[in-house]
Amino acid sequence: MTGRQIAASFRWHHVAGPGALLRFGRALALDRSGATAIEYGLIAALVSVATITVLGHLGIAISDIFLIASLDVQEAAEKALRQCQEVGSNCDKKTN
Repeated sequence: MTGRQIAASFRWHHVAGPGALLRFGRALALDRSGATAIEYGLIAALVSVATITVLGHLGIAISDIFLIASLDVQEAAEKALRQCQEVGSNCDKKTN
């Protein structure tokens, strides 16, 4: 029974006499059309929370990867500079 049908039956029973509110309450309790929308809303909320959690952890992991790469590049540059200074050449000279 749709919401319009429930409302139409309520109006008809309201005119018909006593017990109309009780019949309307029973019809409303038996109506399951809104339950599906609430279930879909809860599923969407759970998916959103899971997505945010996963992306948060993924962002931290990616940040760690770039930090490690940056430290490795810095260490390699310092090692190359030390080797250049040991040889005694002009280490500041840019080559093409």
